[in-house]
Amino acid sequence: MTRYVESDANLKLCMNLLRDDRRMINYEGFHIFKVFVANPKKSPSVLRILVNNKEKLLKFLPGFLEDRKDDVQFEDEKAYLVRMISALPSPAQLNAQQAGQQGQGQGQGHGQQQQQQQQQQYQGQGHVQQQQAPALPPGLEQGLR
Repeated sequence: MTRYVESDANLKLCMNLLRDDRRMINYEGFHIFKVFVANPKKSPSVLRILVNNKEKLLKFLPGFLEDRKDDVQFEDEKAYLVRMISALPSPAQLNAQQAGQQGQGQGQGHGQQQQQQQQQQYQGQGHVQQQQAPALPPGLEQGLR
């Protein structure tokens, strides 16, 4: 599952499922999409896609599958995703963070710098500064284990 949510191609596919004409495909795609968003160790490519689409997602999600108002868990998860996406940096902030990280590796050999960046990514320090994530809605915690 970890490999799956590190792939930007999988995220793009999942985001397209959210726009499909079939409601059940939208609903199931949403459950996959939330794993990408809730992942605390997003790959740089996944993070870049989410950041670049932040404003569009924040406009799209509140009205997504509005006919499921009676599904309390779905509404909680949707609200959670909106909070998580709102907490993402702007594209300019992400660019500045990445530029600062590249500048830190200046006196190292290219191989050492690349290895250090990979280690930081896998430790969850290679991209956005870790922020306190909002509490997960009931049921979502089980899906992330």
